[in-house]
Amino acid sequence: MTARAGLTRWSRLRSYGQDVLVEAHPPLWQASGALPPLELYLRRNRLMLVSPGAIYSMEERYRSFAGAFERIPRGFRPGRALILGFGLGSIALILQRLLGLRPALTGVDIDPRVVSMAQRYLPEALLTRTELICTDALSWVPICPNRYELIAVDLFVDTEVPRGCANPAFLTALRRLLTPKGLLFFSRLEHEPPGSRKEFEQAAATALPGIDSFRVGGNMLYLWQE
Repeated sequence: MTARAGLTRWSRLRSYGQDVLVEAHPPLWQASGALPPLELYLRRNRLMLVSPGAIYSMEERYRSFAGAFERIPRGFRPGRALILGFGLGSIALILQRLLGLRPALTGVDIDPRVVSMAQRYLPEALLTRTELICTDALSWVPICPNRYELIAVDLFVDTEVPRGCANPAFLTALRRLLTPKGLLFFSRLEHEPPGSRKEFEQAAATALPGIDSFRVGGNMLYLWQE
């Protein structure tokens, strides 16, 4: 039984009128840098993970990827999917609940607090087909031996995308992990500093020629097909 099953009926009902705090975690310092404080809430009977400036996960109501995945072609059924910045599994739940897709999943997240919460709160049926890896995606991608039909990149530290995401070597390594005709989605904030976006888009234009961009809510999404 997951920890979510232990949430009281009263908490679930109360969450329709106000956010109910489930867990709170102070900042975490790692060799790679500081990770922000985190709070886990129940909102309208959905688990919502937030940092001071961003929503990290909100089950299938995570708007950026719920909107982005509307561009997945009809009939596209990935056997394996990679999620970088797994959070509490919103992208996996969108695939399952909104699109009826249940690929074998690899989820990578740098934050051990987040990985612990995912292991405790996600549905057991989802966890059984998910390999969760707690590590830095920027260093893991170049050494990953596998290939995937679908890759979703949702790497944020609070409101910032790690600068390494704009490294041409990282984007080239991502491309190597994608199968022929596979789909790569990449999320960034719409209102990030212009220099950061320009750096990413210039690198992406070289490593991922023909990459498309579009807005969903407050996010800028990028889509590339092998």
